[in-house]
Amino acid sequence: MPRMRYDIKNLTELSVRERYWRYLTPRTPKLVAIFTYIAEHPNLPVGIIQEMVDIELDNTLLESLPEGIGVQLRESIAACRSNPPTTWKGKALKLVGRDDLNLLLGGFQEKKELSKSQVVSQILTEPFHH
Repeated sequence: MPRMRYDIKNLTELSVRERYWRYLTPRTPKLVAIFTYIAEHPNLPVGIIQEMVDIELDNTLLESLPEGIGVQLRESIAACRSNPPTTWKGKALKLVGRDDLNLLLGGFQEKKELSKSQVVSQILTEPFHH
């Protein structure tokens, strides 16, 4: 039987009771969604991070969780921090603490016509700012 994705954004099909529950406990549906994903894909840190981005589970919510509840999410972040997928952009890179890559990618988006050697040359000659 195919898994029904727990969709936290589709409010039109929810009963009044479910909408009220989500209003009172906005982080509970996100936690249910992420732990449902983890139960089905326990050893996929990249997928866990992508799921966190998809359900808009950010670092602020993660920091508010008790240590025991957030440990697997934090482990996934740590596992992906040193070598994030090259397809990640914006929110996923921010979630794993790689804002440096966001800045690098953002700085070269308008320079897509440059060759690889030109990009490397530009990286090596531009001053580094903290």
